[in-house]
Amino acid sequence: MAKDTKELPDDSALGPSVAKPKLRRIERVERILEGERVLILRDPMGVAESFALDAEFAPVLDLLDGTRSVLQVRQSLSMRGVLDPPADELGAFVDSLQDEGWLDDDRFRDRWADLHAGFLEEDPRQPRFSGVLYPEDRRELEDAFAGVLGPRRRTADDSQVVGVMVPHGPLDLVGDVLARTLVDLPPAESLDCVVILGTDHGPGLLPFAAARRGFATPLGPVPAHVELLNGLDERIAWAFREEFRHRAAHSIELSALTLRAIYGDAVPPIVPVLCGAGVLRSRDTEAAERFVDALEQLLVGRRALVWGSAELSHGGVAYGRPALDDAGAQALEDRDRDCLEDLVHARHSALARKCAQDHPQGRPSGGAVLSTLRQLLPQARVELSAYRAASLGDTATTSKPDGLDRGRSFAGLAGVRLFARPGDLANPTKR
Repeated sequence: MAKDTKELPDDSALGPSVAKPKLRRIERVERILEGERVLILRDPMGVAESFALDAEFAPVLDLLDGTRSVLQVRQSLSMRGVLDPPADELGAFVDSLQDEGWLDDDRFRDRWADLHAGFLEEDPRQPRFSGVLYPEDRRELEDAFAGVLGPRRRTADDSQVVGVMVPHGPLDLVGDVLARTLVDLPPAESLDCVVILGTDHGPGLLPFAAARRGFATPLGPVPAHVELLNGLDERIAWAFREEFRHRAAHSIELSALTLRAIYGDAVPPIVPVLCGAGVLRSRDTEAAERFVDALEQLLVGRRALVWGSAELSHGGVAYGRPALDDAGAQALEDRDRDCLEDLVHARHSALARKCAQDHPQGRPSGGAVLSTLRQLLPQARVELSAYRAASLGDTATTSKPDGLDRGRSFAGLAGVRLFARPGDLANPTKR
């Protein structure tokens, strides 16, 4: 926005629907693109398409809270001395947010209804984050995975691995964790399916949401295990009631993509399940346990790899939370490591309690996945393969020695492997 002194006479020119615009709950990720600091906006509900804007406009987003008119937003920015946008350009920016579904208004709700109807007809589920979180071009994507995973074979004929947990994010941020965790996996021919437990960043009403469809990726298709999903539908009446949550689920999309990168055309069929905040809510405990029990029973007699897609604590201004000082960042890292210790030592109640505790910086985003992973594989031996406290803007090669720029924003990235106990693989009905 170029600076000038042009003013709008009043807010009426912006229309009554944005008289006091309110930004919906969204995700902000700060990145460096072509040497410029930008904010990438992501919509957890998938209604608005992700886009990047200059990071200096973060204060504008902060003020779109439904309590101020556009002119009041401009006045607040000017009084704070952080930005002085022309009123007409600020109004045009708010209009564009409304048009694309970023505001909490009727336009967003109408757009959501149309997208929901379209998604019900979409099979396989199409990529949403290619060109945003990973390259869209197949060859470029193959090169990116080769750079992260290298020439090493990622499967082993005598594999004892029954589950993994890895973070979801751009390969330059999470690639080192993937490389250290995705080793000695079961070969494709020994697997009947892969159960993907993905972190749900949206405001779902139910603890879990399954998807009865495969996933398309730039590397090729990843099929669904239709028989197992149909069985889940027979046992849990609401298992697919919020399937629309998968439309914007980058945790599932990145998992399917990584599986395809590892297994190629032989990729086993998947059972995609989103784990929402309800998994850890006391009022939803019974429903969550019924879902996990049903899934566990369906896996009896099948060789499955359980794949968790989750991260831990997130903090700092890029996530719309208070700025972090050294003590606050260290407290988040300590909490992450405590949760991982509970996971490793099968302290399920303690793990669930810590993941559900309120905190000014929010709860660990992947707490529901950690809890469900441990419930599905209660007897497995767990090994922490990697943990990194990453700053936004980090890459695997440019992060600071301790992995964290304390003045910026924090993301806890962990890799975990779960192993069968002796005798479990010989008797796949014993899980």
